[in-house]
Amino acid sequence: MDTVYAIVCLTCALLTAYAIQNKLNIDHFQSGRHANLNGLIGFSSLLVFVCHAATWQQYIEDGRWRASDSPSLIIPGQTGIVLFFMITGFLFAKKYLGSKNQKINWTQTYCSRIFRLYPAYLFSMCLLLGIIAATSLQEKIFLDKIEIASYLKWLLFTIPGAPQLNGNPETNIIMAGTTWPLTFVWAFYFSLPIIAAVLGTKKSWPAIIFGATMLAITLYFIPFYGLIYLMLLIGIAAAIFDKYTNFQELLNRKIFGLFALILLISNGFINNETAYNIKSVALIGLSFLIFSSGNSIFGLLTKNSMQIFGASAYSIYLLHGPLLYIAIKTIQASNHEIYKSNENFWLVIIALTPILVLISALSYIFIEAPAMKHQEKITQLIRKIFAFKLSEKPS
Repeated sequence: MDTVYAIVCLTCALLTAYAIQNKLNIDHFQSGRHANLNGLIGFSSLLVFVCHAATWQQYIEDGRWRASDSPSLIIPGQTGIVLFFMITGFLFAKKYLGSKNQKINWTQTYCSRIFRLYPAYLFSMCLLLGIIAATSLQEKIFLDKIEIASYLKWLLFTIPGAPQLNGNPETNIIMAGTTWPLTFVWAFYFSLPIIAAVLGTKKSWPAIIFGATMLAITLYFIPFYGLIYLMLLIGIAAAIFDKYTNFQELLNRKIFGLFALILLISNGFINNETAYNIKSVALIGLSFLIFSSGNSIFGLLTKNSMQIFGASAYSIYLLHGPLLYIAIKTIQASNHEIYKSNENFWLVIIALTPILVLISALSYIFIEAPAMKHQEKITQLIRKIFAFKLSEKPS
C-alpha cells in the first residue's frame, strides 16, 4: 500500500507540473542529447521528498528520526541521492573532456557554483531560522546569548557540522537532514581542478593549490564515505564511456530504456534494506550508463513537465523539509489526529505535493534563475576588485 501512496504523490506532482508548464515562465528547459538527465534529477528530488515523508511518519510514531522501515519508500529516495551524485560527476567530467588542452576560468567556475547553490540555500536557511524563532517564542525558549558559530556552520552548508540552533533538538529535522549530501558536493567541487587536469585540460597550479587546500579543510570536517566517491567516479566513468565509445545509438533504443527502469525497480527487491551499498550502487550505475547515453525512457524524461522538475529540483530538495515540518507541526498543534492514521497521513502528503512543486518552481523563477543570470557580472567585478584570475579562457 505504501507504494501506491508514493505513486499517487508522484502522479500528483506530474499533473501539477503539466498544469503550470504554460503559466510559469521557466526558461531552463534543456535541449540536446542529455536533456533527459535534467528530468531524471528532478524526478529523483521528488523521490527524496516521498522518502522523507515516510521518515516523518515513523518519527511521529516512535520519536526517532531514522530511515523508514518501508523498503518501497526508502530505497527509491536513496536511489535518488545516488543518481544525483552520478549525474554531478558525469556533467562536470563531460564538460572537461570537451575542454582538452584548454585553460579553465576557475574564478568563474567557483562563482557559478556559489550563485547556483547559495541563493536557494539562503532562502531555505531563512525558513529554518523563521521556524526556529517561532518555535522558541511558542515554547518560551530564550538563550542568554546567540551562538553565532552555530549559525555560521549552517550558512557554510553544515560542512563544519550541523549543531542545534537556539537549543532546538529538531533543527536538523526541520531540513529533513538534506544538508549532508551538499557537504560532499563541495568536496567534489574543490577537487575539480585536479580532476580537470587529469581529464586533459591545461593545469592551473593556483587553482589546484586552492582546490586541494579547500578539499583538505572540508575533509577534515566531513567523514570519509567511500561510497559517495564511488558514485561520483561512476558518473565520471560514464562521461568517458560516452565520449570515447559509439554505443549511444544502441543504448538509446527503447528496449534499453525499459531495461534501465527494470534495473532500478529490481534494485529495491535485491537490496531491500538500503541503496547505500556497493551492490546497489553498481546496479544503479549500470542503469545510469544507459541514461547518460541519452535514453529518456520512451521520451518521458524530456517532457516539459519533467523539465520543470529538473529546473526546480534543487528547490524541491531544499524546501520539502521545512514544508513537511510546518504542515505536520501545524496539524499537531491543532490537536487534530488526522496524521495518526496511515491513510490520512498520506492524504496530507498528497495534498502537500502540488504545493511543493509550485513553490519550488517559483523559487527557481524568482531566486535561482536571477542569481544565475547575474553571476557573470559578479565574477567580472570580483576579478576587477582582487585583480586575481586563475586562468585566461572562460570555461
